[in-house]
Formats: sequence, structure tokens, C-alpha cells
Amino acid sequence: MELSAIELVFWKPELVLFCKRSLPVIELLMVFEEQLWLVIEELWLENEELWLVIGELLLAHEELWLVIEELWLENEELWLVIEELWLENEELWLVIEELWLVIEELWLVIEELWLVIEIDHL
Repeated sequence: MELSAIELVFWKPELVLFCKRSLPVIELLMVFEEQLWLVIEELWLENEELWLVIGELLLAHEELWLVIEELWLENEELWLVIEELWLENEELWLVIEELWLVIEELWLVIEELWLVIEIDHL
């Protein structure tokens, strides 16, 4: 059975007294609720700022990965140049070895000629 407000006051006067005594508590709770909403709003703003910082960090992170990728590509190019130089160096060493063999052969020819000259001279 539901009672109207007037019926409640008539039938339950102690309820009116309870409400009168509870009014300061209710007002205090309302003030507390307002302060709580202010704190929530402040936390919300800080949260938004935090998300902005996180967004900036993500952008910086992406930029850093782009720099790393660019450096990686430059490093690969550098390794290709080093490999090319190494191959050219190997070719050069082969040429030097061939020249050394030619020099040794020439030296043998010179020694033979020297022997021929010495024999001829005697």
C-alpha cells in the first residue's frame, strides 16, 4: 500500500522528525557530492592531458621508428658498398698475385741471363 506525502506525515509523524533531523546530513552529502564531482572533473581533465601526452609519445615513437628504419636502410646500403669494395679488393689481390708470379718468372729469367753472361764472360 503506497501512501501520499500528506498521508505519510499524518500517519507517520516520526518520519517528519527524522527528515528534519536528516536535513543537515543531506545538505552535507550534497556538498560532498558537489566536491566529489569537482574531483571527478579534475581527474577527467588530468586524464585527458595524460591521453594527449600518450598521443605525443606515440607520435614520437613512430618518428623514432622511421629514423631507425632510415638508418637501417642506410646501413644496408653501406654494407653493399663495403661488400662491393671487398670484391674489388679481392680482384686487386688476384691481380697482385699474378703480378708477383710474373715478377718471380722475370727474376728467374734475369738469373738465367746472369748465369749466361757469367759463363760467357769466363
